[in-house]
Amino acid sequence: MELEEIKCPSCSPSLAYAIRTALNIHPLSISFHDAQHLSSDIESSIDTCSRIAEQYDLLICKLKAKLNASKAFTCRLPEEILEQIFCFTLSDERGSVDAIRLSHVCSQWRAVALQSHRLWSSIVVDEWTNISLLNLLTSRAGLASCDIKIASRPYSHAYNISRNAFFYEEDFTDDELDLLPDRPTTLNPAAKLHSLLEAALDMIPRAESLNFSLENPKAEAYIFQLQALHLPALRSLSLRLGQRSEVPHLFTTKLPSLRHLDISLDFGPFSKDILALARPTVTSFQLTTIDGAEDDPTVGYALLTALQSMPQLRVLKLDGCFFPSPGPHVLPEDRTVLFCLEELHVWSEPGDLSWLLDHIRIPSTASIEVVTGGVTRRNFGLDPSPDLEDLANLGETLNTCLRSRKSLPTASIVTHLTLDETFFSHQRPFRRDLEKMDEHALRLKRCMCMEGKSCVPRDTLLGRNISLAFSHPQWPSCDGMSSLWGAFPDIRTLELNPIETNYKGFSWSIVLLIAHQHTSAFREVETLILNNWHPYWLWRLLLTNDVAAPPANMLLAFDGHHQPTVTVDTSPLCPKLKYITFRGIQLPPVTDAPDSGIAELLHETDEGFVPMSPVEVLRQTLHELCARRGPFKRIVFEDCDALTDDMMSSLDLPELLSEEVID
Repeated sequence: MELEEIKCPSCSPSLAYAIRTALNIHPLSISFHDAQHLSSDIESSIDTCSRIAEQYDLLICKLKAKLNASKAFTCRLPEEILEQIFCFTLSDERGSVDAIRLSHVCSQWRAVALQSHRLWSSIVVDEWTNISLLNLLTSRAGLASCDIKIASRPYSHAYNISRNAFFYEEDFTDDELDLLPDRPTTLNPAAKLHSLLEAALDMIPRAESLNFSLENPKAEAYIFQLQALHLPALRSLSLRLGQRSEVPHLFTTKLPSLRHLDISLDFGPFSKDILALARPTVTSFQLTTIDGAEDDPTVGYALLTALQSMPQLRVLKLDGCFFPSPGPHVLPEDRTVLFCLEELHVWSEPGDLSWLLDHIRIPSTASIEVVTGGVTRRNFGLDPSPDLEDLANLGETLNTCLRSRKSLPTASIVTHLTLDETFFSHQRPFRRDLEKMDEHALRLKRCMCMEGKSCVPRDTLLGRNISLAFSHPQWPSCDGMSSLWGAFPDIRTLELNPIETNYKGFSWSIVLLIAHQHTSAFREVETLILNNWHPYWLWRLLLTNDVAAPPANMLLAFDGHHQPTVTVDTSPLCPKLKYITFRGIQLPPVTDAPDSGIAELLHETDEGFVPMSPVEVLRQTLHELCARRGPFKRIVFEDCDALTDDMMSSLDLPELLSEEVID
């Protein structure tokens, strides 16, 4: 074989020159026999490369065939369906900027995207938006109704959102590359936002949805310099305000189409002036605030007046502190009547809800949801200990309203009471907290558990959802807690969280002790939610009453005494369990198994008895639980990335279900 005939199967030149060079460098060290062997090795390598190239060519052909098949499917879709799909892919953070990349996939997609004005009508404006980009979107939107979000964010976050909106620069034409935002160094971001707003003023009158998210106080002043906005088509208004609440002057017009109003005062004090945004056409109203307004006696009157000015209100959501403190206040003589209200959601203290229910009347068909206890917006960073006296007062208020049948529904009152470390705060002596808890828990029990003549079914009273989230290594098992369980007779949903502690196994022991000491309180539980649980501890929770107590030196209460002897209920936990949700799951190495010495969790190998893997423990736990109590109706795995597809298959979940519902 001549050297000139040796060719690389790819695009590289002949190998003859390289071989001659190698032979000339060492003419005496390479014999004719060695040269023949070298030539055969080269020929073998060339053949191998040729076969690999053929395989790659075949793979490329298959991928092209799949791509053409997928294109053929999308090409058959009607243009209006493609347009709907494109609009669905737009994100809230970037808006119509996402549509730029869609318009570069193929000629058909570009034609559909460019002729759809609605696709380009979702505008997001912040300090780092390129004005050329804004002009491009407004020109492509035409005269279509638009959704506008105006955001003033901290510098780094705003830049990352704007820059990442474009994904890959090679996807764009030279003209569109000019739209990429550069990192500004000397430009005043507040002034830049003001200039962008002036450029977008022509679109604002066509807005159906307007969202102000003002987190940068330096840019806020420029927002308030705008004149009153004319918004005849506005249906949804969302305001996330910073340190000022002067935005209402922008909306002095009637806003005849407004349906949804969402106001969030996360950074500044509550001002009753913000309630001037209420309109008679509003059907959904949400108000969120952190800073207190209880020192202003006129706030309660302003809130009730605002509610009264929205006669079509169907959904009311109140989150935070906006109720006046107890005492004489100027309030309307008659109750505020909300004839059309269907849903009432309150995230606040029990006393706030009691005040609200004392001053409004709602239809008997409405539903009420109360989120209280634990660290709420009102007491965050101050005194997080929940006040059971307020909770008892809430029970009395509900009782009074139910007996008089004036305002509350008869079938759908639900309260989420979070029991966390705040019940055992370091701020007060431990014993006094327990006595106070016991006193008010019994009072609440008397309030809520009426004499069998109630028009409200027991399973619809407060306390169907209880969450255990003890975060400090204190010992929460006590008579006061037993009374607390008794105050909530029919707990249907039980959520268990591990305790954050540096003591290995201690956090799980506390949760197990709580659960097994009060199994009678959980006899009606149908839904069990386990947050980031370990399979070994799950086995101990559901299949055994063997509760390992923490070390004695960890049982010290605040007064220096040890916890009394633990009494464990031998009845099964959650006998009516039908739904189980895993929100995260721990899969440590087998050698770190906390119960590696338990005989039931060992299996025999050639090397002796070794602990089962966490996945096998989880499998045996679920199957044994199913054998004892019957099949589940639903099993949900959320954020369980540690479980691979093979692990999920090994659990044999379909065998555990009465109906195959696995999420």
